[in-house]
Amino acid sequence: MGDLRKSVIFCATMVCIALQAQAQSSKEPQVTGANVAEDQVDAVLHVNVNHPNASDTNPGTESLPLKSVSRGAALALANRSKGQGTKVLIAPGVYRDAVRLPQHGKDQSDAPIIFEATENGKAVVAGSDVFTEWHKVEGEENLYWHHWPYKWGPREQVKDPVWIRCGIFYRPILLRRETLYSNGRLLRLVLSPSDLREGTHYVSEDAEKLIAWLPEGLDARTALMEVPVRDRLFVAQRQINIVVRGLVIRHDNSYFGMSSACAFSGASRNILIEDCRFEWNNCGGYGFNTCRELTVRRVVSNNNGGTGLSGCRLHNVLFEDTENSYNNWRGDWGEYDSWSVGGTKFLVIHDAVFRRNRSIGNHALGFWFDTDCTDVLVDGAWWVGNDRAAIFIEANQGPIVIRNSVMALNDHGVTSTNSSRITLENNLIYGNHTSQLGLMGARDRTIRTWNWGGTEKDIVTQIRDWTLRNNVIVSSTERQPCLNLTYQDPDLFLKTLTSDGNTWFGRTSPRIISSAGVRMTLHEWQTATGQDTNSQFSDPGLVDPQNLNFWRSGTPFEK
Repeated sequence: MGDLRKSVIFCATMVCIALQAQAQSSKEPQVTGANVAEDQVDAVLHVNVNHPNASDTNPGTESLPLKSVSRGAALALANRSKGQGTKVLIAPGVYRDAVRLPQHGKDQSDAPIIFEATENGKAVVAGSDVFTEWHKVEGEENLYWHHWPYKWGPREQVKDPVWIRCGIFYRPILLRRETLYSNGRLLRLVLSPSDLREGTHYVSEDAEKLIAWLPEGLDARTALMEVPVRDRLFVAQRQINIVVRGLVIRHDNSYFGMSSACAFSGASRNILIEDCRFEWNNCGGYGFNTCRELTVRRVVSNNNGGTGLSGCRLHNVLFEDTENSYNNWRGDWGEYDSWSVGGTKFLVIHDAVFRRNRSIGNHALGFWFDTDCTDVLVDGAWWVGNDRAAIFIEANQGPIVIRNSVMALNDHGVTSTNSSRITLENNLIYGNHTSQLGLMGARDRTIRTWNWGGTEKDIVTQIRDWTLRNNVIVSSTERQPCLNLTYQDPDLFLKTLTSDGNTWFGRTSPRIISSAGVRMTLHEWQTATGQDTNSQFSDPGLVDPQNLNFWRSGTPFEK
């Protein structure tokens, strides 16, 4: 798996370099992101869980450090109330802890608070505790039990009337929150002792027992057995001028749903997150709700039980060099890959730039712009091998520009309902199993737009004013059209479409475009619509695309 990921990262880098060298004509949103005055730090607090003198009663000096990140956060907030900015330096170690930054009060200054690992990726905030004192089940190979002290019970089904009307519900496995890791390996939860198999675990609250069937070669009495028991591991409400840098946040114990291990909300602004990892959390990795002036750089949110990254009601945000891959494993346990989950999911996001995002192998959509997304640029994305679409552009007024990106080997490539002013430019869209471009749905959809300050209004969204420019769009089988147009008003889409300079190709059939169920060749499409005058039906000469090798010697193909 490690070699595959390195190969994917290398290929993504080569793709981005090659595609970004091509002409770019799309206007970029005016985005600044965060600008935290880190030079306004007046105090430094040291946190070191492994230091022999560590204690939360210490002053937080290097020789007398604090033991918990949460204590560092509390002291930093106290300093802010006195007008002092604080840097909380966190030494390598596992901090079985949870950080709360409550609402920024009127009595506090806007002084910055910085949470920074002294070594990137070595300071871990974990929601799990280590369970020791395991007992072997007599007569059973690799079966062990441990006392279970919790009475969590199942969560309720989602009661949103829209979910109920549409028949959306969680299977019983998704109503539980128990999780177990053995030497860092996730063991799958089962709901009956009769379902126990190698690599699984079961909890009986009545018998107060956790039973684990470990993989061959592991012994629970000597292995590192971690059980997530804390949720909301890093939560900030209505905060300002916060930096989180170099931390790993894992093993959040939230129920499956729409929560995240790290969450900023409540009109938080000027937030900078860099070089962090959010991984192996029960539900989401990290998310933002009602935030502005936000910058995220070099952040990985992989292997989370729900969505890797989510955001709602965001303004002026910049994401660079991020990855959200292999997420929604818990949803996959319950065969759930639809509403509210994806590698990356946004709605109500205005003025945003995403550069070099990777969303790979998610058990859901790779990327999702839900509703009311406007003035958005995606540049240099790599969306590959997701169980659903590379990207779903649901109901947005736009403009949204996606350029210099690769969307390959997903279930769908680009899918959209009721979204306007969409530009796809200089992209490679290849071998997605159902279609490369799928435009569908009812003619009109009313959505409510939102602006910072709370003003809202209703608008009607449609599929119109699309631009397809200089893309390479390839179907690898006859079943997967390059363009599948089933939108209720195809004439509206066609008369507002601008499509040219594209390379279209079908490996097994020239009939690559389907409009209202009628398959046609590129020439027939050109004649019928007047589009793609300077486009061509041509094999782009990809080397070994099934193994993500698109170019010869790392050079771009000739269009």
